[in-house]
Amino acid sequence: MTKEDALLYFPLNEDIDMNDLYDELLFQQKQFLFNRMPISKVFNSRIVRLKKIEEAYLFFGGTKNITTVKEIELIELDTIEEAYQFFQKTLTRIKLEMFNANNITELLNAIDLLFKNQKAFALKIELPALEFDIQPIVSKEPDAMEIIQAIKNAKAQGISKFKELSQLPSDNILIQEANRLSLWLKLETNV
Repeated sequence: MTKEDALLYFPLNEDIDMNDLYDELLFQQKQFLFNRMPISKVFNSRIVRLKKIEEAYLFFGGTKNITTVKEIELIELDTIEEAYQFFQKTLTRIKLEMFNANNITELLNAIDLLFKNQKAFALKIELPALEFDIQPIVSKEPDAMEIIQAIKNAKAQGISKFKELSQLPSDNILIQEANRLSLWLKLETNV
């Protein structure tokens, strides 16, 4: 990396402290990624940018932080309610990891966990190919409270397992969410 290349990603000058600039650039990227649905086509460009920022920071004499890679437990539950609670709990933990990331390596690790968690839940809720009149916007996540209420309503109808979801009407939010996540899986598979 040349100095000119490094300045494109890490606009260092004598008026700016290098570590403050690093923290500011890291914060900007965290802000962008924090409330986004994990979609590889969107996140990959940010990941490339994060790696370039790190490379430029090191070029200017920054020090590489030693971090421990964290893992998550993946969803193994068969009931919709327990799996969704587990998914949301894990998602909250991952978002906290993203928010608290002190360096790019920690943020990249949290992004990886975000995708793993999303994929694990999507694989659980995925339905066989069904025809839908309206295709959902893959990047638009439904409100968690609406999903929780729909799970409670389905449970009241005797539907508590993922394999029973197909008994619900196509306009049910759980079916729509299963469709959206099935499309997300296809999108992520074809990246």
